[in-house]
Amino acid sequence: TCIQHSKELLAFAEATMSDSYYSTVADSFYKSNSGFYDELCFGYAWLYKATNDSAYLAKAEEYAEYWGKKSQTTETKYDWATCWDDVTYAGALLLAEITGDDHYNDVIRRHLDYWTIGVDGDKIKYTPGGLAFCDTWGPLRYATTTAFMALLYAECEYCPADRVDTYVSFAKSQVDYALGSTGQSYVCGFGENYPVSPHHRTASGVWDNNCATTNPATNR
Repeated sequence: TCIQHSKELLAFAEATMSDSYYSTVADSFYKSNSGFYDELCFGYAWLYKATNDSAYLAKAEEYAEYWGKKSQTTETKYDWATCWDDVTYAGALLLAEITGDDHYNDVIRRHLDYWTIGVDGDKIKYTPGGLAFCDTWGPLRYATTTAFMALLYAECEYCPADRVDTYVSFAKSQVDYALGSTGQSYVCGFGENYPVSPHHRTASGVWDNNCATTNPATNR
């Protein structure tokens, strides 16, 4: 049932190939800055893994050729993160696992190198406490998702042997940071010092769908 729905959703997305819905309905909030090719690639790569149908792998690789095209870049960039909008690196990791192709491995490796040892001197900034800092709004989501990606790729047979320990250590450091290695936990209810008034719809403690409400002051 899930596979059938996946096929239907991908067929709809492929037939539509448009960001116009996001431009009108979610304007100024959740625009698809990365475009839709990364999602199409990612979806087809997963369908291939679920079905072993080579037609889906061909589709995934077809759309992989469009990575970065929306921004008119000639090379897939490495200095961002897998997130709600951009699944380019997740697609690269899947295709690297599936095909072993040097191109996909290079994309995911350069991405993880940027977050760890750097790429030709270009490296993500770290806070004094050890957080890999990608962006100001919710930086932990980028760091922990990249940590997840690093662990997955470290287990991949095509991950360079001299990178495995680096990627695993990076992942552990970011998860430890999230769980309170600096004395501040960022997981509600975990550790000694954790958030009690999170900017989060279901954990904020308010009843009226308004994060500006101050009563109750702590999460339920």
